[in-house]
Amino acid sequence: MNGFVIINGRITENLKISLNDRGFTLGDGLFETIPLYEGLPFLLDEHLERLQNGAKKLWFSLPFEATMVADGIVALAKRNKVKRGVVRLTLTRGCGARGYAVREYGDPTWIITVNPYLPDEKKQKDGITVAPIVDIRKDPKSPFANVKSTSALDKVYAMETAKRKNADEALLTSLDGYLASLASANLFWVMGSVLYTPSLDCGILAGVTRGAILKLALDNGVEVIEGKYNPDVLKEADEVFASNSLIEVQTVKKITGLFENAGNGAVTKKLSELYQKLTGA
Repeated sequence: MNGFVIINGRITENLKISLNDRGFTLGDGLFETIPLYEGLPFLLDEHLERLQNGAKKLWFSLPFEATMVADGIVALAKRNKVKRGVVRLTLTRGCGARGYAVREYGDPTWIITVNPYLPDEKKQKDGITVAPIVDIRKDPKSPFANVKSTSALDKVYAMETAKRKNADEALLTSLDGYLASLASANLFWVMGSVLYTPSLDCGILAGVTRGAILKLALDNGVEVIEGKYNPDVLKEADEVFASNSLIEVQTVKKITGLFENAGNGAVTKKLSELYQKLTGA
């Protein structure tokens, strides 16, 4: 379902882009996945800041003002009758000449869609399973390490490889073997009462939800340590959870060969409740 969408600032029911759009032909673009609560985008400013930072790295500017996006999302939510849902904001370089060079291209293309979404209740209750994947590694020195790009073949490959191992998610490490993230989420674990997570120099995306969780933890007396960690540290973990804009705070019940512990731990439960309160859901 898409219903009404916004293409380059215009609300329409016809989601069409040119076959020459570089987002389609080359994956030359960026995107943000933004949760919607009560018809309003959550942490929109943080998502737009990350999008703008990515656009600067790719040598093009945002073709819209923040207020245009905010107003557009609210309008689409009303048109599509969505209160709890997911917003997808996609930005591409637009149409261009054949080839990789970015010298000859038109105006950027930007698209907003708003669709219903609810977290998987069973996974939220029971937790997810994760399989370590060794063929895909995060490169901390890559200029795209903190860019949320539409070029997502590495994530597609990692996730499908995990699924073929009968797991819900994939555990990725950096080129030098340190814990990085899951294919579609940031990674956290708890030892004692201390919350740990890989630092950004492990080649991970600076998740918006990750940032919110770290702030909630610090503001509520939970000690937080970011750093570089060998995967074996998870064998000593009391709790493991993942986060992104849609799964929010998601318990991990098993990581093949590294961790197994069914049920929500005390710190995970506390942070989940604090995050829910923050969303106002």
